[in-house]
Amino acid sequence: MTMTNCQHALDEFLDDVRHQDLVKAKIVMGCFNRLASMEQRRILYELNKCADDFALPLLVLLVVHDQKNADDYPALLEAILARAINRPDIIIKELRRSSPEQYYHIRLCGQLRLEQAVEPLAAVLTTATNTSILQETINALGLIGNHQAAKAVTEYLYSDHKDLISAAIEALGRIATPTAMFYLAERLGKDEETDMLILDIFAAVQDDISLHKLNDTLRARSAHLRNYSKQKLVSIGAKSLAVVTANLAIPDDDLQIHSLNILQDIGDETSVISLRQLLNSCPRNANVRFAAYEALARLPGLKGDYVLAAGLTDPDANVRMAATRAIDGNFDAVLAAGIKNMVKKQDGESVRIIKAVVDSQSEHIFLSLLDVDFFRAIILDYLAVKVHPETREFYLHLLRKENHNELAGKIVSRSVQEVDIGQMAKICAVDDSRMILNVYRSVLTELGYDPVLFSNPETALNWLKEEKPLLVCTDLNMPQLTGIELIRQLRQWYGKDELPILMVTTQNDQRDSNEAYAAGANAIMNKPFDADKMRLMINDVIS
Repeated sequence: MTMTNCQHALDEFLDDVRHQDLVKAKIVMGCFNRLASMEQRRILYELNKCADDFALPLLVLLVVHDQKNADDYPALLEAILARAINRPDIIIKELRRSSPEQYYHIRLCGQLRLEQAVEPLAAVLTTATNTSILQETINALGLIGNHQAAKAVTEYLYSDHKDLISAAIEALGRIATPTAMFYLAERLGKDEETDMLILDIFAAVQDDISLHKLNDTLRARSAHLRNYSKQKLVSIGAKSLAVVTANLAIPDDDLQIHSLNILQDIGDETSVISLRQLLNSCPRNANVRFAAYEALARLPGLKGDYVLAAGLTDPDANVRMAATRAIDGNFDAVLAAGIKNMVKKQDGESVRIIKAVVDSQSEHIFLSLLDVDFFRAIILDYLAVKVHPETREFYLHLLRKENHNELAGKIVSRSVQEVDIGQMAKICAVDDSRMILNVYRSVLTELGYDPVLFSNPETALNWLKEEKPLLVCTDLNMPQLTGIELIRQLRQWYGKDELPILMVTTQNDQRDSNEAYAAGANAIMNKPFDADKMRLMINDVIS
């Protein structure tokens, strides 16, 4: 545009201002970005003097017509917000007009949290067909956060458009009333990706409905959703304790185990009483007892409580190891005296207790029993020839540090010639429970295998990409990656005959089993397990 035309445009605009002719002024604004800077600044100067009902639509038009105008004149956006705050009725009036500026007016309503815009915005949701307009309207209603918008927004939870569903979930999360949370809860179960977005909202809102729905998801059929909900409840922390501890009174083994895992990770001492009550009820499922003792090992506060020592006589070896670790974390003179009396009986139960102490690497109990002759005789043989080299080195280091050099020397002298660890068949075990990994180390060593243990499935995958063991054992429920996802990844690299995979889990759900087999598992074994059970399963899978 020539300088003459620029001057003509300016003259036209000034005349439009004098006559308050908004229609003609908008035509001039349409070519604003093609004017010389001098004329642009003069127009903005004149607009600055105009009343809000004349200036505001023109300022919005400038920004909507070309983003470069806002970049060149940052004060434009500030002027729009200032005038919109002063005259929100102008913005709300423009909502009803289907125009290029409608999107921007909708956004302004959200930015300014205009409560009076809720009704017209809800009307836009019923008339608009453009996805961008609908999404921005839902966003605006969420930012305003008025409870009256919940029902209008909820309709889009069931949209065919993924972005509109996500926008509706986020908006209801911002509205955050019990009704909004109820609408979100009703949407659960349609697809996993959407469910995870809703769980994120529940974890952020943390009202009573949200906490209970997160807790309910611990019973989901999907392992991925169960684990996701567990992570959210752990991240919430103490506020989730009431709903999670209440699960311990429900006769559902899987739910109790998930709840115990959560309480263990939260690590709040107030949950100790609930765990103690659970153990006093003598759960029939060994996995429940194991998870309870494993949690107590992380929850100091039961010093001298003999409910811990009772776990040493549990019929299941895994539970005995978990109880031993719990005692070691809460060790005192009362428990020390009780355990000594149990070991001094010199019977089969005494031997099982000693094995649990050694295999769990419970150093406080170990040191307290060194003055018992029967204990010294058993560990001399056990540490010399029956444990994994890492376990032996752990105790040799402990004995030398505590000046028991003579006993350490006897163990070393009685050790048989070590089998070359590199010649032993490797079995890889993946489980997020350190205690279960101790069980694997003990059992696989007893069976003559070299255990390669990982608490992080992603780290295990990195190793398995380069190494191919005899067998892989994997847990189902792990926070970083489920066992099913790990199996799927491994099956991209190795066939079922090339690398057998054993799913080892506390779950006894047919859907989980079906998914594991569909992913490529060769077999499924339920926890708890001992050497005999593992031997039979390995032989079956390998053959």
